[in-house]
Amino acid sequence: MISACWAQMGTALHIVWVDMDRPAWWMLAALVVLAGLLGALLLAPVLQWAYVRRVQRYMGFREVQPPPRAWWDRQARQFGRAPAPDATASAAPAPLAPCMAQRQARIRRATLAAWAVLAAGGLIIAPLQQDPGIWDPLLMVLFIAALGAQPALVNLRPDGSKWPLLAGIAVLTTVALLFEGDLDSDDLIGAVVLLSVPYLVGVQRSLRALVVPLTVLLGGLVLGAVLALLALVPGHCMNPGAEPTGGDWAALGLVLAGVVAAFATGLWLSARLLDGLARLITRGWLSDLSVVAFSGVVLITGLLVLSADDPRATAPVQLGLWLGWVLAVVGSYALVLRRQPLPRHGRRLLMLRVFSPDRRAERLLDAVQARWQLAGPVLQIGGPDLVKLNLDIHEVIAFVNFRLHELFQPAAVPADVLARSLDLGLDHEGRFRVNELFCFDTSWKAVVEQLLDLSDVVLLDLRGFGPARGGTAHEVERLADRGLLPRVVVVFDEHTDWPEFQRRVAGRGPAHQAPALKVDARDRQALQAITQGLVAVADGPTATSPT
Repeated sequence: MISACWAQMGTALHIVWVDMDRPAWWMLAALVVLAGLLGALLLAPVLQWAYVRRVQRYMGFREVQPPPRAWWDRQARQFGRAPAPDATASAAPAPLAPCMAQRQARIRRATLAAWAVLAAGGLIIAPLQQDPGIWDPLLMVLFIAALGAQPALVNLRPDGSKWPLLAGIAVLTTVALLFEGDLDSDDLIGAVVLLSVPYLVGVQRSLRALVVPLTVLLGGLVLGAVLALLALVPGHCMNPGAEPTGGDWAALGLVLAGVVAAFATGLWLSARLLDGLARLITRGWLSDLSVVAFSGVVLITGLLVLSADDPRATAPVQLGLWLGWVLAVVGSYALVLRRQPLPRHGRRLLMLRVFSPDRRAERLLDAVQARWQLAGPVLQIGGPDLVKLNLDIHEVIAFVNFRLHELFQPAAVPADVLARSLDLGLDHEGRFRVNELFCFDTSWKAVVEQLLDLSDVVLLDLRGFGPARGGTAHEVERLADRGLLPRVVVVFDEHTDWPEFQRRVAGRGPAHQAPALKVDARDRQALQAITQGLVAVADGPTATSPT
């Protein structure tokens, strides 16, 4: 009886899993991805809130006992990526501005090539729609080009608002739907999904780092739940109504063990995927920007392939088309990058600032660090005001894996040990990283001292500086003590208390030292002036590479 039950269930599973028009493996894959993505979009603000709250709580901790040297060695192995060769220490450094321009042109050419391949895929998708018109391939190419402009622009210019682009795509989509005629609710829902989801996944500044890790984690949970339900299937073959025997209890135990193992497998797979993604980012094969950009590409191509309703668009055809399309986009990006020379020279920028919740201050600093990533690594002390803005994928992965504490600097160490735990290398795309150092309340002053030793040029944000800003005053005094003010570009506004600044500097370090440049943040050309000033200081004789 049990063997007959097993035979019937095997036949049913074969029909569901293989022989249907949309086999179960295809539906399972779609369920895992879509459920994980939907859950990620809904839970991303909650995870962001929890992350910010936890980081701010850790910032108030005080060190009780210094960590052993082995702890720092493990940090260096896990998070550091030593440059090879050292991109920030060159015996005969080239001028920085041409290096920045060459890296930017390299990324721009590769991004445009990938964007063109993405749009060209519309020529294959259009014939797989029911009743295609003569102009449908061209319209499909234009539509995909408009959608693909979102992740492409993020990869080219990560800072700044992308709302105008989204508004333009919405207008084009509305016009196309009006010309289409015979609209139904499915068309409208599909248009909203195609517009909003890629924007939230790959463009929206404060959420784009959260969606990819959350999708992987929740997708693993969904997969584990489905596998656990499948593991319950053998339980239906037990004799109903009969007195359980020892063999029945043994079979039930195996079923329950299978349920636990199936669910654990889903969680294990998601954890391994997250660790692999973090490893690729840490080793420089991917950047946070390219991850969110290619996530947008994966999503756009997946939604368009799923929309193909021609009878020829079977599940294997859709899967092969989607994989080929994504690989063609990624391959074109990698091929163009590989064919372009990559200058290695860079300079380290230390950003010191007054902690402030002002959104305008955030936007300016975000733009500066985005541009300097083409010049060299960015070093900064993580503050409570920029925790949300500078949230990166590897930080999210550390948080969901319960390793957030490992991102904090608990105490001062020699500068060479700290440097090994930082990511100072140039990645394969041509960008340096933003190294945001989180510190306990008892360690940030000592870490600032060490970062001064590691930096070639300093951006000092004095907007709102006054007697009440004790932390910034400490940084100003340390710069003056070390005679580093000639390597400093200062940003100020109408609230900057210059007499207080002069009082903090007076009698410290070399006489008559002053910042290399002062830039008024209210100036419309402030960003350009800051960038040019930093480059000039970095190329000047006072910028000395750290040993």
